[in-house]
Amino acid sequence: MQTIPGRTVWSCVNFTNFKEKAMSLSNYTTWVKEYKDGNFDVKVGYFPDDVPLGHTFDETCYDIQEMARKIDMGYLDYFVARVQYLYDGIEMGTAYLGGCLYEDADKAIEEGLDGYLEDMLDEARSEAQDRALEMVERLKKDFLEVA
Repeated sequence: MQTIPGRTVWSCVNFTNFKEKAMSLSNYTTWVKEYKDGNFDVKVGYFPDDVPLGHTFDETCYDIQEMARKIDMGYLDYFVARVQYLYDGIEMGTAYLGGCLYEDADKAIEEGLDGYLEDMLDEARSEAQDRALEMVERLKKDFLEVA
């Protein structure tokens, strides 16, 4: 990644339904942060976004061709941010934010994605906690025959 001083940093645009697409791209994820949150392991990273820039940014407000040129030259990173909450190596909660365009993806994540990262962490944590409780109930029913 290359950081060019004085370049414009573009903000993120939230997309839905990234989960299925992101699962197929999981091998391409660059992990920037990894830490513990209670019983969960948390991973925060990104992978390249393949959604056309024109589908993410309004060409009446942005110079799409110039943005694409800067991405191709390495002046900007265009990516999907990803948060994973894992328990014992099993993914329990996730959150994705596509259409991220920054000078440096690692730095953008370290700095919190203009406030979006906290929301992503909350979303993934909530999903992980809900899934853990559902799992406990299912395990009780399946193995202890408790209703």
